[in-house]
Amino acid sequence: MCLNVRDPELGLCYLVRQRFVEHSASSVARFLITRKGLSKLKIGEYLGNLQQRFNMDVLGSEDLIGFIIVNNGGIDVKTYQLISAYEQIKNYYYTNVSLNYKMIV
Repeated sequence: MCLNVRDPELGLCYLVRQRFVEHSASSVARFLITRKGLSKLKIGEYLGNLQQRFNMDVLGSEDLIGFIIVNNGGIDVKTYQLISAYEQIKNYYYTNVSLNYKMIV
């Protein structure tokens, strides 16, 4: 997520290609947590793109969730609500969608 890039997806892809950030959910989560000067709006935009599986993995990573728990609300309320929604979607998916898929196959 470069400061001059308006699209967080492109910025993060650039940083991964330049090997500034490792391409793993935990590494990206640590980058988003620790890097000063990143736009919270852009971080929320990136984490909120639940159509991308990798973004969902970053959102659900133990590093990000642990950071929120340790800092007891040190992250803004909207991001916390987004993570809660992710957990609900994930639970729904694993209990309903995967069950229905197994019934079809």
